[in-house]
Amino acid sequence: MQKEKFGYKKDYLERNRKITEEIPIIIKPYQISKISSIQQGPLSIRNFYIEGTWEDYQKIHDILAKKSMSIGFNGVCRDEEVIWINFDEVSKPNHVVIQWKYPDESCSKS
Repeated sequence: MQKEKFGYKKDYLERNRKITEEIPIIIKPYQISKISSIQQGPLSIRNFYIEGTWEDYQKIHDILAKKSMSIGFNGVCRDEEVIWINFDEVSKPNHVVIQWKYPDESCSKS
């Protein structure tokens, strides 16, 4: 089977590759402990898990807020991409989760 050279599948692959390279650089000195991905039709979601405490969450949140503009985010949006951060005490206790989603209606240009 030949890979698609054009179209939304290539766009999604490129965007996923790009964010996967960018997040570890931005959150230094913190490190990603796990990455999970979900593809549902045209929706792509990627979760980056970082082991940490509530205090780590606050520090990573500040780092992300300061450095996200350097990779093209304006607040939480870049084109139709959105990035969120939260502290997970339920499904993955003691983990900071950075979630990236594309496309997201709240970030559409229309």
